[in-house]
Order: sequence, then C-alpha cells, then structure tokens
Amino acid sequence: MTRHGYHKIFQVDEKAPQNASFVSYVLFQWMNSVFETGKQRALEQSDFLPLSEENRTSFLTEKLQECWRKEERKCHETRGRPKLWKSVIRTISFREQMILIYMGFYRSFFRIPSPLLLGYLLSALMFSEPQKILLYGCALALFFSALMERVTAQMLMYRCELLGITLSSALKGLVYHKTLLLSKDALFQYTTGKVIDLVSNDIQRLEGEAIKWIFLGFISLIELLIVPFLMVYFIGWQSLVGVLFLYLLLPYYLLLSRGGAVLRLRTAAVSDQRLSLMNQVVSGIRSLKIHAWEDEYRQQIRSTRRKEISIIRKMCAVRAGVLALRFSSISIATLLSVITLLLTEETLTPVNVFMLISFNNMLVICICSYLGFALLEGYEAYASLGRIEEFLLLKNLRVNSSDCSSRKETESEAENPSEKKRNSDCHKKLRDVSTTNELQDQTILRVRSLAYKQTERQDSYILQGIEFCALASSLTVITGPVGCGKTTLLSVIAGEVSCTHGQVSCQGTLVFVPQTAWVFSGTIRDNIFFGLSYEESKYTRVIEACALTDDIQQLPDTDQTGVGERGVVLSGGQRARVSLARAVYADADVYVLDDPLSAVDFKVGQHIFEKCVKELLGDKTRMMTSHHEDHMKDADEVIVLCKGRVLEKGSFLELQDKGILNNTIDPLYKKISKGSSGEEFTIEKEIGNLEAAGNLIGTENPSKEIRSLLMPQEDREIGVISSKLYWNYFRSGMDTWMIVAIILFIIIVQAFAGLALAYVVQKFGPAQIAVRRTAEVENFMTSVERVITYAKLEFEPGYRIEQRPPENWPSKGNIIFKDVSLTYYPGGPQVLKKIKVNFKGGTKVGIAGRTGAGKSSFVAALMRMPESFGEIIIDGIPIKEINLQETRRRISVLGQSPVLFSGSLRKNLDLTEQFTDADLWQVLKDVQLKEFVKSLHGQLDHKLLENGANISVGERHLICLARVLLQRNKIIVLDEPTANVDPETEETIWGVVRQKLRDSTVITIAHRLKTIKDCDKFLVLKHGMVAEFDKWDSLVNTEGSE
Repeated sequence: MTRHGYHKIFQVDEKAPQNASFVSYVLFQWMNSVFETGKQRALEQSDFLPLSEENRTSFLTEKLQECWRKEERKCHETRGRPKLWKSVIRTISFREQMILIYMGFYRSFFRIPSPLLLGYLLSALMFSEPQKILLYGCALALFFSALMERVTAQMLMYRCELLGITLSSALKGLVYHKTLLLSKDALFQYTTGKVIDLVSNDIQRLEGEAIKWIFLGFISLIELLIVPFLMVYFIGWQSLVGVLFLYLLLPYYLLLSRGGAVLRLRTAAVSDQRLSLMNQVVSGIRSLKIHAWEDEYRQQIRSTRRKEISIIRKMCAVRAGVLALRFSSISIATLLSVITLLLTEETLTPVNVFMLISFNNMLVICICSYLGFALLEGYEAYASLGRIEEFLLLKNLRVNSSDCSSRKETESEAENPSEKKRNSDCHKKLRDVSTTNELQDQTILRVRSLAYKQTERQDSYILQGIEFCALASSLTVITGPVGCGKTTLLSVIAGEVSCTHGQVSCQGTLVFVPQTAWVFSGTIRDNIFFGLSYEESKYTRVIEACALTDDIQQLPDTDQTGVGERGVVLSGGQRARVSLARAVYADADVYVLDDPLSAVDFKVGQHIFEKCVKELLGDKTRMMTSHHEDHMKDADEVIVLCKGRVLEKGSFLELQDKGILNNTIDPLYKKISKGSSGEEFTIEKEIGNLEAAGNLIGTENPSKEIRSLLMPQEDREIGVISSKLYWNYFRSGMDTWMIVAIILFIIIVQAFAGLALAYVVQKFGPAQIAVRRTAEVENFMTSVERVITYAKLEFEPGYRIEQRPPENWPSKGNIIFKDVSLTYYPGGPQVLKKIKVNFKGGTKVGIAGRTGAGKSSFVAALMRMPESFGEIIIDGIPIKEINLQETRRRISVLGQSPVLFSGSLRKNLDLTEQFTDADLWQVLKDVQLKEFVKSLHGQLDHKLLENGANISVGERHLICLARVLLQRNKIIVLDEPTANVDPETEETIWGVVRQKLRDSTVITIAHRLKTIKDCDKFLVLKHGMVAEFDKWDSLVNTEGSE
C-alpha cells in the first residue's frame, strides 16, 4: 500500500498458480514463498503473487455487466423482471463449471469405495488364516482412497472459495458502477447504510461458504443415487428403511431454509438501519458532541443492535436445527435398518453392520450437511441477490439530451449497451452529451418547459415552466431566495436529477460543482487531478486561480499532504476551493457552479471570481448561483427564480430598473453610487480600512495541526493472536458463571483427549475442517483485536467529572478566559496562546482573523474540544470542574456546515422532546420556515433523509438555526450562520437573533464583515493571540492596527 492509497501489482512470477506444475498446484506449493516471507516479516502488497487477467476485478465486473445487460434486454422484450441470479450463473465460465464437476465426480469416485474396502478388510480378518496380501492391499487401498478423496475435496473447496471471491468482486464492481449512475431521486430510496450492507453482508455472503455448500449439495446427488443401490446389493433391501428415513428429512430442511431466508431479509433491514445510523453518527460526531446527544444516539444504536441480534439468534436457531440431526440421524437410520434386518431374520455380521454404518454415515453427510446447508445457504444467497437486484433495477440518470416526458424513450436509451458503456465513465464527474439538431449556432445549453416534482412533495412542483438558453463563452447567474429551486435546477441540468417534464439540451462536456464540496481521502493533488495526467503549467494556473497557492505552501507536504477522510484536514473554504480546482482542471465545455464562493471570504471570493470564473474559464459556458452584485453585473444574463418559476431574466441593469433585485442582492457587495449618503460611504470606507488592516478575514486551518490529522499507518506485528485477546473477547460476551462452566468442562474432557485425537487421525475430513476453522478463527480475531484496541482509546476526561452545575446555569452568560492556551494533541503546537478576554453577559461579540489565526480554536476551547490549559469561567464557575456534557448542553452552537440526521423533523429540532409543538412552530416561524414545513408531507413528522438530503442546504441551515433558538441558552456561538441564505432571509435572521437572543451572549465568527458589524465588540485574533479586542469604531480609528 502506498502512503495515501493503493497501486496495482504488475510483476510476473513464475510461481503463480497459472504457471505452476500440477503437483505444485494440487499441493499449493506455489504459495510457499509467501508463507516463508510472512514468517520473517509483515507482508507487503509486492510479496503477493500477481492475479491472472481472468481474476481481475475489472475483467470480472465487465463480464457480469454484459450478462446483466443481456438479461435486462431479454426481459424488456418479454416485459418480465430481470433476474440477477441468472446473470451470476452465466458469469461462471463453462471451463470453471467443468473443473468443479470433474473434481466433484473424482471426490465421489474415491469416497464411495471406502465402505466397500472396509467390508473386504473386515471380511478378510474374519478368516482363521487371513491372507496378508489381501489385508495389506485393502488397508493400502483404503488409505489411498481416503487420501485422494481429501486431496480432491481440498482442491474443490479451494476452487469454490475462489469462485465465491470472483463472483463477490464482480458484484461489488457492479454495485459500485450503479451508484455512479443513480439520480438523486433514486438515491432517496437507499441510505448509505443500505448500500454498505449490500456490499458488506449480502455480497459477502457469496464470498463465504455459500458457493461451497451449494455445489456440494449438487454433487451429493450423485452419491444419493449410487449408494442405495450398493446397499441393496451388498446388504439387502432392509437397509433402505434407514435411507427412507433420511430422505424424509429433506422437507424438514427445506422448511428451515425458507425460514432462514425470511429471517435473512429481516436481519438485512435492521442492519441497514444500524449501518445508516452509525454512518451518520461517525460523520456528524462533532455536531453530536456539541449538542451532548451521545447518550440519546447510543441508546438508539443499542436498541437497533438488540433488534438485529434478536433476529440473528433466531437464524442461529435455524442453523442449529440443521445441525441437530447431523449426529443423531445416523444412529436412528442404522437402528431402523438393523431392526428391519432382525425382523426379516437376516443374519447380522460385522461386515454388514460396519458397511451399513459407513454407508449411512455417507448419506447422513450428504443429506444433513451438504443438502441441508445447500438449501439454507442457497435460500439466503437468493434473498441477498434479490436485494442487490432491487438496487440494480433503480432508474439510471439520463445520458443524452432528451425529452424528460418521454419515459419509454428514456428507458430504452438506458438499456442500450453503448450508452451504458458511457455511463461507466461517470466517476470523472463529466457528462459527455451529443449535439442535437435543436441547438442553434452559438447556443450551448437550452432548457425548455422544465418541470420537476419530488416524490416527497406530490402536491407541488419544485421547478415549473423553466425556459432559457446559454450561449458559448457566456456567464449566467441564477439568484433567488432560499428554497426557490436554484440547486435543483442546476442538478437537473447536470443530470444529477431527472426532470418530470421538459427538455435539457447541451453541447459538449459538462462539469458540476455542488454547493457542498466533496473531497475524498487522498492528497490534495489526487483530489485535483482525479485520475487525469499531470500538466505542470495547467496545474499551476488552476491552483493560482482558485487561490490555493498560499494554502498549499503552508501545508507540511505541500500538495502531497493527505487531506484525511472527507477532507477533515482542510477548512470548509479550502474544501470548496479544492472541489472547484478539480472541476477547472477537468477542462470541460460547460461549467455548472452551485454557489461555489459561499464558503470563502470576500477577498478570496473576489480573487476566484476574477481569476478563475472570468479569466481562466472565460471561453467556457458558465452557469452559477450567487447573490453578489458584482457577479450579476459581469453576467451576460441574470435569472431570478421564485417558488420554482422564473420570475424574470435579463441583464443586471434591466432587472435593477424593474426593481426585481432589491431583495436578492447581498448588501455587502453594493457599490456606492454618486447619490449615496455620507453614512453609507462611511460604512464602506470602514470596511475597506479594516480589510486593509492586515487582511484579517479568512478561513481557519492551522497548517501545523495537519500532521496530527493524517491517517497513521496501522501497526502490524508478526506472530499469533495472544491468549489474552481470546480471554478478553469471551469475557466481553459471557457472564462469569459461563466462563467458570467452560473451564470446568475443559478440565473434565482432558481425559478424553487421546481418544479424540485418535478419532481425528482416522478421519481426514474432520481434521482438515478443524485446521481450516482454526486458521479462520485466528484471522477473525485480528478484527476483534482492532475493535478492542479502539475501545481502549482514552476518552475525554470531562466525562468522568460527575459534578453538575446549578439548574439555571449560566443565568447571565459572563465568559472569562484566563491565560487560555490550546493544543490539539500532546506535544503539538499551540493554536491559542495565553488568551485573556472577558465577555459580559448579553454582549454580542464578533471574532475575526486570518487563516490560522485561531477563530475556530477559540470556540473549540470554549466547547472543551479538547480541554485547554488555563481557566475558562462562565458565570463564576470554571467549566473544567463540571461535567463535560453539561457544559456543552448549556452552550448552543450553529456551525458553518449544517448537520441533520435521518428521522423526523421534530426529532432534529427537539431530540429529547422537551418542547411543545407550539414552541416548534414558533421557532420555525422566526426563521421563515413555517410555510415550508406546512407544505411537507407529515409536517413536523416529515422524514428527513441522511444529512437532510431531501431539502436544500439553505433550508438545512435554517432548521439548525431554529434548533439554536429553541434551546434558549444564554451563550450562543454562530459560525458563518447566513452563508447559504439569500440577503432578505439574512436580514430577517439577524433581526430574529437581535430580538430573541438580546439577553444572550452571542459569539459570531464570520468571513464577511457586514455579518459582524453590528456586534458590541470585536475580537481580532492573530497567530493564536489577541491582536485587538474593542468596539468597531475604536478598531477602525486605531492607527496601524492589524
């Protein structure tokens, strides 16, 4: 593995299985070199033998995709439902099928003679003077038969496991490609937890023992047909009574298998919920801790897990039912045959009895083990494939420009193999669109009669009657209030959402930059290139235009710095710029930008708009959402949306003359005209002076902290799992009395160890199974070791403090920082240095500072994330002396990125159910969401998807603000609270904050000075220290202040 990802293995090895000799292949000698290396040191990727082409995931995925497409076309003609299991079977090559059949046949060929050879051996021993040659011959033949049976069985197991791995790899590739082809509408039906469960459980089921048992069950039919004839010939028809009893067990196993399949589906449904919940908790852990919701979500996870375990126990009972007759049925079958022999006065000889027992044992293994587990695993695999099939049948994104109202035509295109092949390249986030005859000479993008209705809101359209066109090299700005449909319109144009009616025609390649930046785990360079080749001059221009040059130079490994999962190392503004840089580097023809500058400060936003949007992308067709006047002035056309319709469109001057833009333009960006009043001029001058005084406004991301956030290389050791780990594992799942009982049982059975060992030596099969199971347990215990290691990590010390603050604390909201310093990890750099400030209760404080100044770290210290050095005193109580959760519960925080969880809107507002519906409706009214919530199905009980994906980003932010207002705390922290709302809504929000939070201490962090201009005091941070702390006028008038 490389430092930040994986690379392919290209070396060729003569010892690879495809190049090994027959003996080496059968005895697995071609793996000896790997084993020898593993004994000496930890294995690396380069130590493993290369895969053959037919075993590569890309080859397997393409093969399964082709079979699935054929199945889809065939069923489309017959109007049936495509079956994934048919495609999976067709994926298995004829050669592979014949290899498995031949191995199964040879295994039965060597297995069936064993009872006969045992009979001949016993018969020879019954003579007074047995012939030694016959005895030795029978014994040697019996040994050779058993040996060859186990050798062929071992190879059969290996081929079955290899087939299971190849099929699961192909299915994983198929699911991965499908996720890239789904629209947002289709993804509404599936949570992240469901997709993860498909890969980790449903597909993994085929990689386990399902293939082995299914094939063994099929091969066992040969023995079930041949053995009864041999029993009749050598023993008599009476032996069939026991065989009949064994055959009557098949309906019992069939019934259990169907029950197991039903339980499998129930388990999968609960597992989906658990994985979805865990994914949300992990991704939103910071927000969860800030709101002190750990206990509530821990209880939800435990409750969901209990349901899952309850169903799993029932599945274990079903498996126990399959195994229950494995050892008892042989005695019953033999007893029935012996009784029948006695009743018919047949002579019983040792030869007959031992042959009868051997043949019955063979049939019991075939029926109770092979067929029993084949039915059980087969039904469960069928249920799992059905879940995957349901996912694969979700409707794909549109590929070509087409009439959205023509459903049949769209479906036909989606099933065209050539179009599907083009879909496979969607991971580049580019959409190749063919030229249509409708497009005029200079028209690159045309939207006609566009309408979109979300399934969640059947009664109203989100978009309706949208019509416009964009010419080559033009800039179109779309503006409008929160929830008017801006993001949805861009998503439809980009093909992320399928419109209900209308037409979208586009010429050339298109790239979409969403409002929520997406950054994957890798280096900054990897995120920008996204699989494209490196061009130095182009790369330099892109990072310069996206204002990333200085940020990259401050990082410890420059653009080779790993950004961590979801870009955790980067600030919100840096993630947005990296996402934009990736799009610019792709060099597409059409750029669709969803408010890409909302997460950056004013000066950086100006730089990006001038250098990137206007200059570097000047020859491209650009469409972006914005509320800034400068952007609209430079636009060739401005489109104003209102309630999903085009309110007006035209140039900036035309719309301004009509008075359309009065409530749309961000006042910060309004220029001063000749008729401006002296007060307005003073405000703009003051803003300019403060910006000039050190360029203090920016996003925070202390570069010195980055090394601590890089994903470390996992510790690896050579050796075996320690006995202590086994003890901890069993102790975590058992009561003390159970452990004592197991120890006593082990002591008792030690006397029979010799007998057990002798039995294993005689039975090659159980011995091999024991070895395989031991190796598997040793392998699985590494997972247990990792979980236990994670569970032993030190938790925040504040959780151990039991002291609670007074009930109404804080009552005033006084905050005192006394020599507060902060480091994010032991030995790390100080991001805050000896901070001394005093906030009186009810004061409105604005915090400003450049990148790395310590703004977010200031809030982190207040929220004890992590614990700081020095003292923070709130209303006379040092917060270190009280319980951590109680501290966080008494401070409300609204972050820059709104975090919502799946569930009802009511739960997202009031998780602990402390408030009445009237309170909820009031705060929704305060943030201008009351009418929006009334339009939703279920209103307060409306179900939100993961991260609130079924509502806009602006609406999510307002819901989070409503949650803050609902808590009515005396200390409020607002981090860029109005970044994703229109100016009119912003003014309303600040009016609500001033009115509803007038008695609270409000700390506001903002990139835009207008946002914090009305604060009582301003705290300017520089290099983790207090540079200025005074009123607005004093800061502006201070000479030489920074």
